[in-house]
Amino acid sequence: MKKEVLVLVAEGLQAAHEKSIVHRDIKSSNIMISKDGKIKIMDFGLAKIRGGVQLTKEHSTLGTVAYMSPEQARGEYVDHRSDIWSFGVVFFEILTGQLPFKGDYEQAVIYSILNEEIPKALGFITTSADKMDAVLSGLLRLSRLGQAALKIERLDMDSLISNVAKNMEYQIKESGVTLDIEHLPGCFGDASQINQVFSNLIDNAMKYLDASRAGVIHIHGWSEDNSSIYCVEDNGTGIAADHQGKIFEIFHRLEPEKGSGEGLGLTIVRRILDRHNGKVWVESEPGVGSKFFVSLPSA
Repeated sequence: MKKEVLVLVAEGLQAAHEKSIVHRDIKSSNIMISKDGKIKIMDFGLAKIRGGVQLTKEHSTLGTVAYMSPEQARGEYVDHRSDIWSFGVVFFEILTGQLPFKGDYEQAVIYSILNEEIPKALGFITTSADKMDAVLSGLLRLSRLGQAALKIERLDMDSLISNVAKNMEYQIKESGVTLDIEHLPGCFGDASQINQVFSNLIDNAMKYLDASRAGVIHIHGWSEDNSSIYCVEDNGTGIAADHQGKIFEIFHRLEPEKGSGEGLGLTIVRRILDRHNGKVWVESEPGVGSKFFVSLPSA
């Protein structure tokens, strides 16, 4: 439930920011869940229109101290990035059950915000506004996967995977990996979303190459009953058994210090395949590599 709340709050913030509205008091108590399960961001009483009349005096502060951005705590001009900071604090609170900046009174909390090191758990979403924007974009992309209309058609998978490889040519060359693609059976699906599935799987394989040997990614497939099965196989670092059930969870990353990304790639893969009445699963052995299997309706 926590993850769904974060996705929907991100979507609500995005809608406000697209209309140039800055909330200025994002906090957990302003996030309400209605009886029908809808998430609402409440209390826009402190909101201002970006570029509009300055409603408060410079060097005054508005909002709830524990959730304030440094700029807001100093009474400086704020824009949508202040909401992103506050969302990051809510993010931390939802995931950990505590606030990142503490103090016995307001000035102590403000001192903490302005002077103390950001807790590690919050660091990955507040490293920069761009980083947080990327997280928000990923959450919104994930949320909207369930809303986008699907254009189901017969897919020539040889052509689709060839296009994926061409679009990723630079990354493939930079990583030094060999991409080996066999003839693939056709299937039914939405071309754009299935392209996303295999782009994410290939990108994931490149992130976890084994530095001790040349990287190889082998893509092959076959028909089975009424399904087309595809396998993206790599000789990378592999995945421990106790992690294999978690890798499709939102924000789960095997090695957060390795590579970039927000831990949404495999979650997006599963969400897309769920909508296609398909499946995704993994077989892996540490030190040997991983095999990601995708099942889609056969053409």
